[in-house]
Amino acid sequence: MENEPTKHRRNLFEIDNARNLSMQELVRTFIPTQSFWRLLSAKHHVVLGARGQGKTALAKMLSHDHLALLAKTRDEPRAKSAIRDQEFIGIYLPTRLEWVGGLRNKFWLDEREREELFQWRLNIASCIAFIPIASSCIQAYIEGKAKQAQTERELTSQLSKYWVVESGFHFDDLLQLRRHLENTDYLKQIQLLRERSAGGLPPGEMPVGLAFGIDLFAPLRQGIRQLSNLLSIKPSCTWLLCIDEAEFLDEMDHRIINSHMRAYPDNLFFKLTTMPYCHYTLATNIGSVLVNGHDFEYVNMDSDRVLTARVPGETDSIGTAFGRTLFKKLIEVSDARGWGVPTVVEVLGETEILDPRREAWGAESENMTLLKKYASSETIARANRLIGTHRFRDEISRKIHGALLLRKAVDELKGNMALTIYSGARMAIRCSDDNPRHMIRIFNAILMALTPRHFVWISSTDVRI
Repeated sequence: MENEPTKHRRNLFEIDNARNLSMQELVRTFIPTQSFWRLLSAKHHVVLGARGQGKTALAKMLSHDHLALLAKTRDEPRAKSAIRDQEFIGIYLPTRLEWVGGLRNKFWLDEREREELFQWRLNIASCIAFIPIASSCIQAYIEGKAKQAQTERELTSQLSKYWVVESGFHFDDLLQLRRHLENTDYLKQIQLLRERSAGGLPPGEMPVGLAFGIDLFAPLRQGIRQLSNLLSIKPSCTWLLCIDEAEFLDEMDHRIINSHMRAYPDNLFFKLTTMPYCHYTLATNIGSVLVNGHDFEYVNMDSDRVLTARVPGETDSIGTAFGRTLFKKLIEVSDARGWGVPTVVEVLGETEILDPRREAWGAESENMTLLKKYASSETIARANRLIGTHRFRDEISRKIHGALLLRKAVDELKGNMALTIYSGARMAIRCSDDNPRHMIRIFNAILMALTPRHFVWISSTDVRI
């Protein structure tokens, strides 16, 4: 309608961390990589990657609510089958700094007490993370709003029996139960401080959150069983617990999780994301170490071929396909006025010294003139020897053409002139070192420096990658 206000959309070039994206924003801008599809498997994985490499996006997209939205809104057959056939149900569990730091500042705890507190906090955190996934499963596998609401009430009642052993609490839905667990986590910290100051719990006072002091992941497994029974989820379904940013944990914490990867062969599999060299140990608490390739596998995101894929028809491999697709998705979601979707090349221009060329290299061509002017005598002799052969492009023109253009540009530089030879889309993408976060920051820095007159928004029907 003419007077209808423009729907507000955030500028996603300003947001380079998946942690700060809404589910809809992340799903619409997510580019599935080889690493992502590899994690949809009944194996334990430790995902390694530098900061900004997309580990959090990967872990969040494995969760059922994100994967279900991906299957619903985008043509991803693998995602559709995973949701439709109940192949995988993922749970995203961030290792939040507030509860990791809450472990480290309890300096008065001995090792056993600290381990017990870690297990308590990981238990309640995993159950809090399970609740939105349970809601997503109910929406995916139960038809009709009334039946969904009834199922949610039944599940809430069942989970309350196992997770809330204190009397006097009643919850109508999963949201109320989740808020109670979040409050329980806070009250536990208060009780620990009171216990330390008073030298113990007052007579008759029960420990807060007693249900989460049992074996690690036992409350979560109980929640999975209750949900599976209510929804008749296939016994063959693989549950994925995606523990994000495990570098915040200590070596002892990794050892505890390693023990579960080593000794629990049921249908709950762990996907840990962490920075390189931050999977601190392969040791376990059961007397045997994890063995890469048997008990788990490392997935190195820094070597993901999707990030370095070529643009079809072009010859280099500097991540331009990923970069161009990422730019297109970000600008699509950020464009609130329907102006259209320009490509990254249309906005940033071409890169003279990097863009693929079919250069003329005849004896009297400009390229050959530049080569004779700037190249060494050995290179000139080799060029004369190879010209006209198929080896000339691979050994001479492809390698030296950019350098010749750069020398020419520098020689022609005068006064306050600035070099433009380093500008353009391909150079911006290459400078990111195939790191998605760096790429977004570079795009944003350039776009912030542009004014509307520097580029023209095109029709949305004329979209090119």
